[in-house]
Amino acid sequence: MATIMREIPEGCHNVPLGLVKIYWESGGHSLASISNDRDGVRHFHCCNWINIECFPLKEALKDIIRIEVIQVNTAESK
Repeated sequence: MATIMREIPEGCHNVPLGLVKIYWESGGHSLASISNDRDGVRHFHCCNWINIECFPLKEALKDIIRIEVIQVNTAESK
C-alpha cells in the first residue's frame, strides 16, 4: 500500500529511498526514484522525463504538492 506524504519535511530526510510519485504544483505527476549522493543529500530522478539528470529534492520542494511512496528500498533499513 502506498504512503502519501502531504507534509514534506525540511531537508527531505524522511522521504524514503525508493520509487515515488511526485505531484507537481503546476499539475500532473512524475514517477521518480529517490536516492542519496555520497554526502547523504536526497536526490530524485524522474523516470518519465527526457532529461536524465537528477536533482536535489530540497530544491524542488516549492514545486511539489505531495509525494506518494510506491516502493521503499528495503536495503536502506539494513
